[in-house]
Amino acid sequence: MKKIAFYATMMIIGSLMLSACKGGLYKGFKKSDSGMYYRTITKNADGQVPQMGDILFLTVSCHSNNDSINNSEFFKSFENRDMTDMLGESYYTHDLQEAYAMMKEGEEKEFILKADSFFLVGFDPTSIPSVVSSEDVLYIKLKLNRVATIEELMTEEADIIAKYVQDNNITATPTEDGLYIEEIEAGTGNVVDSNNTILVNITLKDLKTDTIINSSAEMGTGEPLKFIYGQQPLLPVLDKSIATMKKGGKYKVICPDRMAYQGKYPNIPLCTPMLFEIELIDIIK
Repeated sequence: MKKIAFYATMMIIGSLMLSACKGGLYKGFKKSDSGMYYRTITKNADGQVPQMGDILFLTVSCHSNNDSINNSEFFKSFENRDMTDMLGESYYTHDLQEAYAMMKEGEEKEFILKADSFFLVGFDPTSIPSVVSSEDVLYIKLKLNRVATIEELMTEEADIIAKYVQDNNITATPTEDGLYIEEIEAGTGNVVDSNNTILVNITLKDLKTDTIINSSAEMGTGEPLKFIYGQQPLLPVLDKSIATMKKGGKYKVICPDRMAYQGKYPNIPLCTPMLFEIELIDIIK
């Protein structure tokens, strides 16, 4: 009986040790079968499981045990930051895509990732902040607010545009690209030509909420944007609109997201319809 009790005790201790090894490196975190450390903050057993190609609407927070990282401006901007991403294949072991695949709609989880697998997959490879080394450990908190297909989002976007056009009595005929270009002031002289230096003010609004997302008049010095048309890459909506403008002209352009940022601008979700207000102040030959 003593031997049986001894072996039973040893089995329990072994089980506890195995459990500790599985998630004990980071207190309060579990270890997935692949070796990713995570903890569940809010569970939603009935939530939708994202599929490959689905668009994920997330709230993201990020911190580290390194105070110099946490106090940097870049990481301060990651406190409850809303973003969208598409669920795809993982490029690195234990990257954001692997984290996404472990979630359900309505859940909130925290993951431990190395800085390189977080930034090189989730962001432009050149955007790793100088305060971070590739081996730094980051705590990434994700809340999955919504899962949607690209088809669902495009249908919603089209409905918002159609309602705005109807409610505001827009009479402009849409271009093949889906732009509604409304001329507010015609301007004078010749239209913009390639290699012309131009001065332009641009205000960007969320079409659904009619709130300003960005305005060149409120950026930096508040001076108009100055650049050589045709020599710098522009959003398709700006390229096509400015090409038909004259000095002093003002346009309002209803724009589907496929002609603008396509989910690549911070805080503008994929398939967000927008209103661009464009004023061509001057054409400098």
